[in-house]
Amino acid sequence: MSCALAGLIVLYTSALRERFNINESSKGLKYRSKADRNICTTPQCVTAAARLLQNMDPSVEPCQDFYQYACGGWIERHVIPETSSLHSVFNILRDELEIVLKGVLEMESKDDREAFKKAKTLYSSCMNESEYALLGSTYTLYYIVELHSMSYTYTCDLCRTLQNYLAWMLIMERVSSMSRRFKDMRAHYRKALHGTTVEEVRWRDCVRYVQGNMENAVGALYVRAVFSGNSKRMVRELIKKIQEAYVETLEELSWMDEQSKEKAREKVRFVFSCDKISISKTHFLVNYPGIMLNFISFYASIFLSVFPAGILQPPFFSEKQLQALNFGGIGMVIGHEITHGFDDQGRNFDKDGNMYNWWSNFSAEHFEDQSKCMVEQYGKFSWKLAGGQNVSGITTLGENIADNGGVRQAYKAYMKWVEREGEEPRLPGLEMDHKQLFFLNFAQVWCGACRPEYAIQSIKTDPHSPLEYRVLGSLQNFEAFSEAFHCARGTPMNPEEKCRVW
Repeated sequence: MSCALAGLIVLYTSALRERFNINESSKGLKYRSKADRNICTTPQCVTAAARLLQNMDPSVEPCQDFYQYACGGWIERHVIPETSSLHSVFNILRDELEIVLKGVLEMESKDDREAFKKAKTLYSSCMNESEYALLGSTYTLYYIVELHSMSYTYTCDLCRTLQNYLAWMLIMERVSSMSRRFKDMRAHYRKALHGTTVEEVRWRDCVRYVQGNMENAVGALYVRAVFSGNSKRMVRELIKKIQEAYVETLEELSWMDEQSKEKAREKVRFVFSCDKISISKTHFLVNYPGIMLNFISFYASIFLSVFPAGILQPPFFSEKQLQALNFGGIGMVIGHEITHGFDDQGRNFDKDGNMYNWWSNFSAEHFEDQSKCMVEQYGKFSWKLAGGQNVSGITTLGENIADNGGVRQAYKAYMKWVEREGEEPRLPGLEMDHKQLFFLNFAQVWCGACRPEYAIQSIKTDPHSPLEYRVLGSLQNFEAFSEAFHCARGTPMNPEEKCRVW
């Protein structure tokens, strides 16, 4: 063992004792038993263990509130930035990604391809705020006048509503390209609506603008700067394993007849076959035009960049962290996106992306029944931060189906991996086996906090359930979780009634 590693473990153990009041006489703990011989002590494992422990709140009983148990420490340690209304693991990764992009966009190179040069020029011009003051707002106001002069065949009230909406959307889109007084007005608006008190620094706006308009070039710059090629292979394999798990899971569904199951098999094999997936420099799952059309139909969306390279880092993924963490992290995200092709919207499309009813009457009726269960379950969640308003089980149904299906497929794929490769070693200081680590990392992917203003708005408009209910709802429905944490029947995390679609 190297001196550096030894020092890291000493520091880690010291912090661990302080947090959990562990003393040398604690002989009963699993990590001090004969299992010591099978504990991972690599720097990556020590770092992962420290992260997991820091994020937890060990004072909470996991069978009572697993989200607070998994994320209580994270919530206590993190303060919502004044520029944000929501702060989460996803937001932190986005911020880190933007720092990298800022660096590559500001770096000049004579060897840059033309697309890279244009991206850097666009970023540079965006950063030149002094030009905006000289140009004034005439250019943008011209388009607003044009919008208001458009002719409609609708009623007068609807016509006025559409004009106002289009003008408002244009203004909000263009504010970043206008002078300071417009940005100050937007800041007042955001404070009232979202509770934020400070505007983002200019370079973040510019990075997001260039990223949104030159996605391929910016993605290639990012991957070239930080990305390991071996991760592509590992994620390809993960996608394939979870695809296989999804197909196998169909056999467990008593509510679906064989005719509909076969159509579902065809769809998932066709769309997610690794032969049909192009792993590019921009995203892990970027599809050539024919497949892109299929995905657009499945998601009823105008884009599909499902697995951006920016989230392929801890806690979602790492080449050298335990597979329990990879499957619980990016594996669940892959499963989530696959399940979207079979949620309340995606199920209306066939394997070719055409809107087509491939369901038998029997299966369609039972799909509705299974979905109603989930609508009622999530509709009972009352969010204190939103003034006690209940989650809309109908609005969030598609995402809830995907969350529930995603964690099931990822867990099934991981258990098949364990059958082939054997159980993984434990992490130092954690009294958890590989199954428990899977669920812990799954939950910690969703750690986050938001302002009351954001909660009140998002509960009415966001198709996703609040972060804590994405974890609680999915795990309450999953028997494997209750078994892993020995939750007695009737406890909050193991309710008598469970819902399952996929």
